[in-house]
This record gives sequence, structure tokens and C-alpha cells, in this order.
Amino acid sequence: MEKVVGDMNLLQVLVYLDDLIVFGRTLEEHEERLLKVLDRLEDYGLKLSIDKCQFFRTSVKYVGHIVSQGGVSTDPDKVEALTRWPCPSNYRELKTFLRFSGYYCRFVKNYATIVKPLNDLTRGYQSSKNKSKTKNKGRSPKPPVQRHYGPFEPFGPWWDERCERAFREIITCLTHDPVLVFADPSKPFILNTDASLEGLGAVLYQEVEGKHKSVAFARRGLSDSETR
Repeated sequence: MEKVVGDMNLLQVLVYLDDLIVFGRTLEEHEERLLKVLDRLEDYGLKLSIDKCQFFRTSVKYVGHIVSQGGVSTDPDKVEALTRWPCPSNYRELKTFLRFSGYYCRFVKNYATIVKPLNDLTRGYQSSKNKSKTKNKGRSPKPPVQRHYGPFEPFGPWWDERCERAFREIITCLTHDPVLVFADPSKPFILNTDASLEGLGAVLYQEVEGKHKSVAFARRGLSDSETR
């Protein structure tokens, strides 16, 4: 589909697989762009399902998001499930939660840092039997050996306060109406960066109506070697 709309992609229309969303600043501009997209689809012999189309909307659901003139936000019908999400008790349940929350990680500042205790848990439980000995003095200590457990084996004591806090914080962040505004290339950008032993993060802002609004978040966790 991206090849079909080609030069219009990201400038007049957004494409995700077979989903299209046409946008415009005014009703006239929107109509002009919509007709161009429809003509392009006709040229390629493609048809639309009218039952799945919505026209001239100020807000629309789009691949799990709400797109409006105010920006892009999470779909409340999707994230509402987080308010009832049970605390993960094993690897399989935790991976399901991380896949769901990871889909919306672009809306959470320092996401990688927040979920680090949970990601660490998916790599196995740390064993205390292989701590560095005194003869290693002067050298970098070896990281604790991690043992992998079955997908349905309970976490037990390895689900500690840090894991619980991370789980609750992610839910809070995603259920409190996070919104990313659309970038305006005619205005200056403000970049805020942060780094710790837990991860790296950045926020891109623009001033909108006298307030700094988030345009995008960037995040990355650190590997074991990087934390050392």
C-alpha cells in the first residue's frame, strides 16, 4: 500500500498495512487529498470496503490509537483493560503484559528504565551461589548466574517490590490520557535527554499554546556489560 500512495505517504496520508488515514488542515484541503488518494487507488485497481470507511471525522480510531487534531493518544477502549490486569505470576503472563504495554511504549517517558526490573525477570532469576570471591579483588565482579525457569513456574520471591512498582507505574502512565502532539517543522524543537544505569531516554518537545508538549519519546535499556 505504501508503494501505491508513494509520494503522498506521510505528507497527505498515513499508511499501515492496508489501513489508510487521510488528513488535512481544513475541510477543503482534506477533501482535495481524499480525492487524490481515491484516484490513486482506482488507478491501481484497488477497492475499499465502504463499511470500514469513515469520512470527514475530527477524531478517528487507527490501529489501536486515537488520532485527532490534538495529536495521537492511546485508544481508551484498549488500555482500559490495564485497569483490571492481574499481577503477573509467571513468565508467560509477564511476557503477555510486556507485549501489550510495549505496543504503547512511545507514550511513556523513560519506558525502558521503568520496565527494566520486569525485563530482567524475563531473562531468568539471579542465583546468589556464584558471587565473586575475594581472589577476584581488583577485577570486575562477574554478574550473578541466571537460571531459566518454565513459562508457568511461579515467580515466588523473585517478584519483589521493584517489579510490583514497575508494573503499577506502567499501568498508571498508560491510563492517564497520554497524548503526543503532531510535529510542526516550522517551529523550534526542544530535546531533553536523560541517562542512568537503568537505561537511556529522551523527549522531543514543542511549544504549543505557551506550553511544552511532547512530540516523541525515545528509550533504550542497557545491557549487563553497559551497566558495568
